Amino acid sequence: KASAIEYIDLIAEKGEVSADEAAVLKAIGNGTVQIDDIISASGIQAHKVLAAMTMLEIKGIVSQESGKKFRINLSSK
Repeated sequence: KASAIEYIDLIAEKGEVSADEAAVLKAIGNGTVQIDDIISASGIQAHKVLAAMTMLEIKGIVSQESGKKFRINLSSK
């Protein structure tokens, strides 16, 4: 099974995500991360992170868990 980082690199290379979305995915990495930590780690303005998160959820790439925590969805990939 591929790691989240390998998955991020693959979908970014294929052009399936924007630069902001790729940065958000790298901020999430292999864990489950709160939105404030994603904003801090990504270095992107909050409104852009929130827009990227919305698109990533719509695409089914990330999912939200309780407590406003997010993780990369590897199970269906």
